Amino acid sequence: MFNSAWSTIFTFFSQVEFILKILYTRRMTDLEKAKEIFYQENCTFVLVKGDDIIKSTEHALTPLIKLAEGEKDFTDYSICDRIAGRAATFLYVLLGLKEVYAVKMAKL
Repeated sequence: MFNSAWSTIFTFFSQVEFILKILYTRRMTDLEKAKEIFYQENCTFVLVKGDDIIKSTEHALTPLIKLAEGEKDFTDYSICDRIAGRAATFLYVLLGLKEVYAVKMAKL
């Protein structure tokens, strides 16, 4: 009886440990990944969708305008940007971005 109780307790804690490992090692969201790259590599903006990462060190709206003029579809991408003013916000909507994080954001 004593060994059976310890066996049950050990099995229970093994299952709890397994569940905690799954919860703790969850995948980073696209926005979390963009923020990490943004701060580590000192970029002006970072776009992420899964494994597709686009980053730039150009200033102002130049990189966003280049992306908007291109043929690529940026629907459901997440962006981390240094400054999100009104013009940049309109470009985010035009590009169809899913999530936006900005260090400084204008009131709209």
